[in-house]
Amino acid sequence: GILRDAWGFDGFVVSDYDAWVNLVTTHQYVDTYAEAATVGLNAGMDQEGGFGTYSVIEAMPEALAAGNITEEAITNAFTRLMRIRLRLGMFDPPAQVDAMDSSKFNPELQCETDEKLELARKAAREGVVLLKNDGGALPLDASAFTEEGSLALIGPQADDWRVLLGAV
Repeated sequence: GILRDAWGFDGFVVSDYDAWVNLVTTHQYVDTYAEAATVGLNAGMDQEGGFGTYSVIEAMPEALAAGNITEEAITNAFTRLMRIRLRLGMFDPPAQVDAMDSSKFNPELQCETDEKLELARKAAREGVVLLKNDGGALPLDASAFTEEGSLALIGPQADDWRVLLGAV
């Protein structure tokens, strides 16, 4: 694929939280967790990103027995995961690892630099997509949005400029 072959990426790919489980439960893309494991692994992902719901991982032997995924694919995914964990020092003896000092992390200094804020602005400018409501596909009445203040952004982060800029 493009990520590993063309770009030489040697890290691992993790799904969004419970994405493989959601292939069955939310999106109803497949019928079983074994099928979800097949789709996830064969799509090039190495790890299901969920927490607490292990149905898909537990169904992986069933997908393997059915011939839908290969032992090589499982081994490759596992190898990529372990290689990164080794690089991160996750298996180093505790005496050789400095404890993380969270006081050294300062979002304003590390995330909200002028350079990163400008990059976020550039991405926002270049990523804007305007959609036309041809045929009334969306249940919106255009005449309702003619006055200032007639459109509301709703939600817990609707007025958080850091989130809106992608800075945190």
